[in-house]
Amino acid sequence: MIRLAWVAGFVAAVHGLQTNDAPLAKLIDGSRVQKTGSASALDPELINIAGEKFHITIAGTYVMIGLPAGCNPETPDSCDLIYTATFDKLENDGPCNDLMIRNVTIQGTLLGNGAAGVTKVDFSILSDDGNSSDALGFQVNDGPYLTMADFQSQVSPCSVSQQRGYFTWPTKNTYRYRTTTYNVECALDFGNTEFKLHFSTVFRGVLDNSPVYANDISFSISNVGTTAIGLLGTDDNSAVTADAYNCSKKQPVNGPYQTRHGPKFPKRHHWR
Repeated sequence: MIRLAWVAGFVAAVHGLQTNDAPLAKLIDGSRVQKTGSASALDPELINIAGEKFHITIAGTYVMIGLPAGCNPETPDSCDLIYTATFDKLENDGPCNDLMIRNVTIQGTLLGNGAAGVTKVDFSILSDDGNSSDALGFQVNDGPYLTMADFQSQVSPCSVSQQRGYFTWPTKNTYRYRTTTYNVECALDFGNTEFKLHFSTVFRGVLDNSPVYANDISFSISNVGTTAIGLLGTDDNSAVTADAYNCSKKQPVNGPYQTRHGPKFPKRHHWR
């Protein structure tokens, strides 16, 4: 019997996402404007616009990117674009398990790109049923959950597609323990900013001799400049990247690394 993990929040971006920090030239009103900066989030690894890699170890909802630099997260509707993500633990997670991104929200005056009245969109995990579109939540302006087709019709800059190929259940040997199921691509700020989001089914270990699966989110944001606020921008991340007690996590990702003092995390869980 397959036991599905319970979900409570929302997870962010994967290391498998590749970011491109090369300047992208955009032609706006006849003048060329140089923009740089890309960021990505895949639990447990985030890469900010400076190319720094780190893990978020404290569950919560955080601003990932906010534009322009003076954007006020307390009034997100007044920002050009602001991205937030919720990192959470699952019910059966141990103290050393990585957080998962369970919700991503985008708000701002440049979100709609001509789609009348669209100032907020939410992507969320509704259940941990693997490879199921019913497990994915799409909302506009805090309205009811929409089908993928209805979401696309209301938010014209975004498209949703199912991952190509045959779905296979992830295992401990699958890259990043994940199988991608659905993809979202949004050309925001009239094409100046590209947002890519991936829904995946994740292998979370073995419980009572049955594999445990959960769904999560990863994403990348490109062409956001070098002064954006947020944990993937210029904000200090020290408060949310504290060492996980007694866990030999690579934090920061490129070292120096934590050292475990005490018994190993029980192997029988086989969880990340």
